[in-house]
Amino acid sequence: MNPVAVWVVRGGNNNELASQVKSKHAVAIGWSSVGDVSKIASRDELRAAMEAAEPGSGTPGAVGQLYRFARKINASDYILTPEKITAEIHISKCAGPYKYDPSVFGSDYPHIRPDEYFKAAPRKHFTQTVRNTLGSTLTVFRADIALPYIEAFLGQGPVIPTGESEGPIEAGVWADDIDG
Repeated sequence: MNPVAVWVVRGGNNNELASQVKSKHAVAIGWSSVGDVSKIASRDELRAAMEAAEPGSGTPGAVGQLYRFARKINASDYILTPEKITAEIHISKCAGPYKYDPSVFGSDYPHIRPDEYFKAAPRKHFTQTVRNTLGSTLTVFRADIALPYIEAFLGQGPVIPTGESEGPIEAGVWADDIDG
């Protein structure tokens, strides 16, 4: 069994999907022109498919992010989706394999991973180092540095002193459920 990983999946080009993670029970990314990538087994195959669909789109960064989303995120890995407008990080867990389904978030974001939503945590409750990591501009990337903070928040790990003025992170004190 693989150890649990933490992935950040951005919520759309303008952060428009972040607030929908809870209600849609999924996260999604773009690169719609390539179509369904569920049968693509390697980065080279994905690069060729992306280039065939839209010349110039198969850059190493784009290929790597779509490949990680479709092939590397495992069921039970944590997924963090930052939401700019609320300054919160939506915390969920991957609940199944990659799917191509433009009906969930629309045709611009057809690549989805189903998730089990937990809660939203204010950014300020992560240490500055973790916040800096979460601030990457990539669409899909690993952020395993956040795992102990997630576990503490969910009551599955010890209280973690942040070393900052916000105080220690304890289970359940980060945010109320969104639906109150």
